[in-house]
Amino acid sequence: MQKKTVALSREMIDHRSHLTISFGYDKALIALCRSLGAEWDTVRKFWFISEDIASVQRVFNHFKGHAWVDYSTLKPAKQTAQTPKQNTQRATPELTDENREIIDQFRVALESKRYAPSTVRTYVSIATEFIAHMQPKAVSEITVDDVSTYHHHHLLQRGYGQSYHNQLINAIKHFFSRIEKRELDLDKLERPSKQRKLPIVLSKEEVSAILSAITNDKHRLMIALIYACGLRRSELLNLKLNDIDGSRNMLWVRQSKGKKDRMVPLPDSLLLKLRAHYVAHKPNTYVFEGLKPGEQYSASSLQQILARAASQSGIAKRKQVTLHTLRHSYATHLLEAGTDLRYIQVLLGHNSSKTTEIYTHVSSQKLETITSPYDTL
Repeated sequence: MQKKTVALSREMIDHRSHLTISFGYDKALIALCRSLGAEWDTVRKFWFISEDIASVQRVFNHFKGHAWVDYSTLKPAKQTAQTPKQNTQRATPELTDENREIIDQFRVALESKRYAPSTVRTYVSIATEFIAHMQPKAVSEITVDDVSTYHHHHLLQRGYGQSYHNQLINAIKHFFSRIEKRELDLDKLERPSKQRKLPIVLSKEEVSAILSAITNDKHRLMIALIYACGLRRSELLNLKLNDIDGSRNMLWVRQSKGKKDRMVPLPDSLLLKLRAHYVAHKPNTYVFEGLKPGEQYSASSLQQILARAASQSGIAKRKQVTLHTLRHSYATHLLEAGTDLRYIQVLLGHNSSKTTEIYTHVSSQKLETITSPYDTL
């Protein structure tokens, strides 16, 4: 069997050099990246770790026996008299001191508005690369035409994905509105048509099979809560002890996406298990804590728990199961049980009912009652 290959490259993220790890979709390699401590860039679709003197060797050792590590893009290209030097990777030029200060101001502005850390990192990275590309032109002199030219050559010709396409336009608009205090009319820049993919949904039997495959009580309780309350991964990990209202069988979800609070019903059986969990583990701050008291449970470890259970139950062979799949399944099962769509919107914390309406397209309750005209021939 051909051995798997992972490719290393180098990216500047927040003014620091990082190693990126790229490969085709492979669950085993994804698990290795998580155990390495790598982070996933949802926009540019690669894993990355901070680069230091030992990082390359650390990656080699970690993937040894599992995959070949291709680090050819990290090597300086050999030059001959006949062969001009060619760039084998996308590199960000060094910013001037003035522009570095401007980028730092942009980061502070985003953080002061309480943008998610991943959004701050992405917007700052895009703005850094854009401003570096514009040098030596001063930021104050950059025009819409400059952005349009950059957009065409940097993005369209390189075939970046839809998510990064939108992120680039949004990041540059934010940069100029917050730092330069001027609005650039970027409406003429072509945006990709929005894809509307239906969410993957598990049946109740599949959810039950996944839970049955988890033998650790704490792990099973975490996965059960995500499904039972329709939680996002971050919402579960951010749960604190005082977020559980045992007298009303309610669970508080505080300052989640969009900086909103909401309450969701908590099943009696899970309330009893939460009390048993507290007696057994004595958490200090969060309901589910890691190895150190008061420390949040690892997000990557939580995903690995579900991945193992989905694999052991055989469901992973049929469907790609993530933690968010459980939230989709919760909403769909509520709809199939007759719950009003407006209540589901509130339970999920959606701003718009249009976001919630997608579950009407994956609910099988009404579709199964429709008779095909073929049957009436």
